[in-house]
Amino acid sequence: MPQLFKGIVYKTVMRPAMLYGSDRFECRGSQKAHDNCLYVAELQMLRWSLGLTLKDRVKNVAIKDSLGIPHIVEKAREKRLRLYGHIMRRNDHHMIRRSIDMEEIKRGPGMPPTTWKSTIRESGLRIAETQEHATWHLRNRRADPL
Repeated sequence: MPQLFKGIVYKTVMRPAMLYGSDRFECRGSQKAHDNCLYVAELQMLRWSLGLTLKDRVKNVAIKDSLGIPHIVEKAREKRLRLYGHIMRRNDHHMIRRSIDMEEIKRGPGMPPTTWKSTIRESGLRIAETQEHATWHLRNRRADPL
């Protein structure tokens, strides 16, 4: 099977299953440990599909470039922002929209856990940008453009 076709099969079958099976990418904040586990699992699958092992000493970037596959963490970011845009285009009185505007619970000492809102805030997006669906979709489709 040609390598490019293997990349297409991976993007249409395996990656959506990995992202769907882990609902935390849409509804929860991004954590480095989870992102790293997802990245490692992705590279293991890609190496296996190409018949490579770690002893072959092929760089990760070369594997991803040969198959034409973007970083899976960027795809998770796209899914999160797509959900955010969908929620922000809802009516102001909708239950989900109102729950986003609620105040966060004050936490004890120490570094607070990463929340969904803080992950969205880090992307530097404004609520006004979400109202135009077509431009929002094109703006956030960076990892795997059409």
